Amino acid sequence: LASMPKPLMIYFEFDKANFKTDPQYDSRIAEFKSWLEKYPASVLSVTGHADLVGASEYNQALALQRALAVEKYLEKQGISAGRITTLSKGEEEPAADYLTSEGRGKNRRTEITIKMQ
Repeated sequence: LASMPKPLMIYFEFDKANFKTDPQYDSRIAEFKSWLEKYPASVLSVTGHADLVGASEYNQALALQRALAVEKYLEKQGISAGRITTLSKGEEEPAADYLTSEGRGKNRRTEITIKMQ
């Protein structure tokens, strides 16, 4: 059995939902794509996150915009929209602290993982 690709984190600037593409992302996405081809019962889960700055409703919407931006990018890489589940966790699941700018930066992310159905 092939090993499942590790989660991929795409980070965002403060209050932004766009990101710079990166050859490293492309090679990781190729791993996800080949996994999806091998395992038709699997889907990609694309989860947007935000930091704690601002209203929680705003952060929920911003995190969703981030996830949707990544979903569009995945589709451009040849992954079918039907194989992608997109959701927003807003500020609910921090990856790091909120006290330092570095910690807040780690919370502004979209996480791509494999889900088996």
